[in-house]
Amino acid sequence: MNVHDAYAKTCSSQPQSLRPIQYSSFIVNIDQYIQANGGESTFTHDIERPRLQLLRDACRQEDGFFLALHQLYCMWSSHPQSTHGLLQSMAPPAMIDNAFAIIETILKKNQLVSPVHLSWFIQFPADIIALLRPPSIYVSVVGQVARFLDRLNANFNRLTQGSLNRRYPYLVDELLGHLACYSPVLQMIFFTASRRRLGVLDGPLGSQMESAFRDDQKAHCSQTTMLQVMIPVTYAGEVEKRNAHLISLYKLIVASATSQLERTTSTVQTPVLASSPTTLPQQPQQLQQPQQLQQPQQPQQPQQFHPNPPIRPYPAPQGQFQTQPTSQATGPVQYTARAGLNPPVPMNYVLSSSSQALGQQFALSASDQMGQPQPQQQQQQQQQQQQQQQQQQQQQQQQQQEQYQHMAYQAQQQHLAQQQFVQQHQQLAQQAARQHRAAQPGHLAAPQMQQHMPQSMLHAQAQGSLAGVGFPMQQSLQNVYLRQTMGTPDPLLPPKGMVISRPEWPYDTADKKSIMMSLHQADVRSPKRVAKNSVVERFYQAIKLFSVKPTPIVPKNELQELRFEVTKEQFSLITVSSKRHGDLFRMVEHFNGSLRWRVRCCKVEIPHKALTEQQWSTLEMSWPRNVFMTINAAPLTVRRLSHNGKDLATELTDHIVCGTNIIKVSVPDVHRENSNDRFFAVEILETLSHSRIIDLVWQQGVIPETQTLETVKNRLSSPIDDDDSISMDAPYLSIDLADPFSSTIFKIPARGATCTHLECFDLENWLNTRPTKQAIRCTHGQVKCDCLNTPEPSVPDKWRCPICSNDARPYSLRIDGFLLKVRKQLEEENKLHTKAIHVRADGTWTAIMETDDNLDSDEDDGPSTEARKTSAGPGAAAKRPEVEVIELLDD
Repeated sequence: MNVHDAYAKTCSSQPQSLRPIQYSSFIVNIDQYIQANGGESTFTHDIERPRLQLLRDACRQEDGFFLALHQLYCMWSSHPQSTHGLLQSMAPPAMIDNAFAIIETILKKNQLVSPVHLSWFIQFPADIIALLRPPSIYVSVVGQVARFLDRLNANFNRLTQGSLNRRYPYLVDELLGHLACYSPVLQMIFFTASRRRLGVLDGPLGSQMESAFRDDQKAHCSQTTMLQVMIPVTYAGEVEKRNAHLISLYKLIVASATSQLERTTSTVQTPVLASSPTTLPQQPQQLQQPQQLQQPQQPQQPQQFHPNPPIRPYPAPQGQFQTQPTSQATGPVQYTARAGLNPPVPMNYVLSSSSQALGQQFALSASDQMGQPQPQQQQQQQQQQQQQQQQQQQQQQQQQQEQYQHMAYQAQQQHLAQQQFVQQHQQLAQQAARQHRAAQPGHLAAPQMQQHMPQSMLHAQAQGSLAGVGFPMQQSLQNVYLRQTMGTPDPLLPPKGMVISRPEWPYDTADKKSIMMSLHQADVRSPKRVAKNSVVERFYQAIKLFSVKPTPIVPKNELQELRFEVTKEQFSLITVSSKRHGDLFRMVEHFNGSLRWRVRCCKVEIPHKALTEQQWSTLEMSWPRNVFMTINAAPLTVRRLSHNGKDLATELTDHIVCGTNIIKVSVPDVHRENSNDRFFAVEILETLSHSRIIDLVWQQGVIPETQTLETVKNRLSSPIDDDDSISMDAPYLSIDLADPFSSTIFKIPARGATCTHLECFDLENWLNTRPTKQAIRCTHGQVKCDCLNTPEPSVPDKWRCPICSNDARPYSLRIDGFLLKVRKQLEEENKLHTKAIHVRADGTWTAIMETDDNLDSDEDDGPSTEARKTSAGPGAAAKRPEVEVIELLDD
């Protein structure tokens, strides 16, 4: 499909909002797909889960740019020719391939994604052909993506190299100006890759940089449209000048991270065995060294720093390390031992395979070269002393060699473990803290730390290590390597001030991270919920009513109370928690009409207004920073975002008593806050079966046909926004008939009682798509057991309307009698493929048929498309001339 013409009309240098598209339904689609495939654990943690999270973030931020780019990228991976044809008028195939090859390095290759999941990604958020059917804002967004691909192909390498040279990551101005990237999600991906290339890994420093970058993103958002705006650049260097403070912060963080990485990733040095010289009679300075010492090996240049240094195995010592005195005049020898390098042979050390031959060689060489005859007795005494000394030294060297081999092996194993530890960037902060403590004054630094010490300090340490004689030196050397191989044990608690970065938080309570990070709250995790008497019908949970209405809790240094009553009738319906002998998990049996109690805290934007059940049920949980609660003198645990993916309500059911219940709440005023936007409420949750909900809606939730027609009439005759100067003069009101989940006409049209739209979803589909908590699987495998493995009921907080996000709990559901009658007539006329109707003020309506033959059902036996474009309902008036409809958009 050629989208160039539509793009030329609608695409501009600024992004366009996709707000008319129902992003909330996209999030629902993601949740449904995850649940249909067995939960999040069935997706790979390295690519599939992050992709789903990126799509979810894009939907939450209404980032249509990223949705379009991701869909085209997945389509290109499977069908490159189709992608070329789709963008042929906006970008040549070679440029498209080069640009998506760059995207592969950022988002990872789609070949690592399961083919089933990749096919779903290609169709998300919907079929791209249908999305590009004009009039559609998606057309302009695809045009913006094509412009981005062109800029990416031309400027990415230059921008990346410039970032490495200047030592700070991308700025938002650069991503907008150089790459035309208007996606907040993609901007953060680019930024994260850029900072990691600079050595700032995930951790406290990475979080600090990301926080600064998010502030930079917010600074580029328009106050009216909430879309990013590129600030014009009028002269060279304006971007750097405008972002001088941010650049300074980035450079400071990069320098700090580089310093930490250098301390944690340096290689372990090759051990050096040394012994102090033994004093002998002073020899003339003209005494030459043996042949082995005339040309000592020169040290190599230090290796350049690399974040992942190669692992160098320690070589086994060749022969024995021998020591032989030469001259006292030479004094202590200073030299530097570097990791992985061969140090120069000191002047008073000789490498030899036989100490006896060395002694004879040294004696003869010294006597011959001096040219002065020695007395025979003196020579014999000297030879005896040398032989005794050499025998002692040989024994010592054998012991040293055995110890050296053992300690070198231990050092090598420790080095391998450290190398793997460094590669796990999520633990970098802890490693850096330990290295920092080890580098304090007075502490003997590990060999890998010496690589970056000043030369004078290394010389001083070398002199100190040669100060002792004999066994004291050996014991000191052994202590060094014992400290190195033992290392610093991991603390039970992390260092003070350490913060777990946001990307390391769990996705939801079913995520393995959530289980591992909240083991201290294992006793308050949601229990296994089973149906009483093993009923196989599906059950749903929802907020039924308040025990304590939403009440503001202002931070103050005193206890505040919430009191509520539980009647005998309510207490008889309470769900009871139990634990059978031998079971590992608690179990709660529910039944039709069973009740639970919980306390929730939500942040309210307009705190002075009284909240209704419908408004409260759609609010997200948000605990204060500091909160402590008890119920009937029993302490309560607060489950937070960092452990569970989001703040969770606190369960009260196990502590409820018949009669008066008292919750005491403490929200300390630590920061002298004066906020009154936190509301606490005690909710009663009811569990209902599928058939019970259907009956309930039919009994008390049918909107009469006359009420819907009156609403249509009022909307066609009333002004817009109470402005008399602007009024609607359209002859009809359009109502979509497609269910948002199945894209087909509903069977039972339903919507929430507070929904202002007339469009409906299918009641059965709405119930069947309510997500459930991932069930705790039986651990007995295929062995026959009596474990109750009935499906879990739905989660209680997923009742937002898929169209407007208002309350759509079972108690708020309404069936539209007018649309129910419309569907019945369409079914009689075999026109259930109708996507929308136009309703006039007099109650007549016209069916609007789908004109795309490709979307017609293969099993459709109805009339041809041309013959069924329109169909009049009861009392339809004569065909009127087409009226041009002008859509009014906000500035």
